[in-house]
Amino acid sequence: MAPEEDHVIRASEVDASGGSMDAIGERIGNLRAGIAPSTGLALRLNGRPATAEDLLGYDAVRETGQSASADGMGSGGWGVFLDGGFATGDKDATLNEPGFDMDAVQLTLGVDYRMGNQLILGGAAGYTQLDANIDAGGGEAESEGYSLFAFGSYYPSDSVHVDLIVGYAKNDIDQERNIRYTVAGFPGPGTTTVNQTAFSDSDSDEISARVTVGYDFYDGNDI
Repeated sequence: MAPEEDHVIRASEVDASGGSMDAIGERIGNLRAGIAPSTGLALRLNGRPATAEDLLGYDAVRETGQSASADGMGSGGWGVFLDGGFATGDKDATLNEPGFDMDAVQLTLGVDYRMGNQLILGGAAGYTQLDANIDAGGGEAESEGYSLFAFGSYYPSDSVHVDLIVGYAKNDIDQERNIRYTVAGFPGPGTTTVNQTAFSDSDSDEISARVTVGYDFYDGNDI
């Protein structure tokens, strides 16, 4: 893997891991607010809830969104949720890094338990698949990863809350790098063109954490 192209995988993996953490964070917020049933299903597109236009095809390209949820009712302190998402995007080239296009699929399955009225604890597992095409025919990169998360939320009052999410991910990365250049012939006139493809297969470990401290301001019955 070329050093100048390593950022393609790193940037893609951070974006994908962030999708699972966003799903968990949304689940925590809904549970804390009392608007999430014990079981839930959500669909995400590019990091925000999927709208009816996304699902039915109206302005689907312009209005890519994140999570239309279909939640089922449940009982007791235990809860289960499933979140799936698709993201697509691109990054412009810089002086030191090539640009690339990226597609990612992310799934998160989690379970949580409400301990009384002030504490929620849970765990989740995630799966991510990434495909990136480097600009100007630079090559391709693919990554497949599995992740585990632990999370919790402590809310000592109706206004104050502290959320914590920690995760670990293991990724398998395959990359094809196209190498093309022309050099002057030696000895004598003319040129020599090199056109080769280099392959790499590597692994990566990713550790992530997110801490959120919040205070809700109320005005009468409204926040």
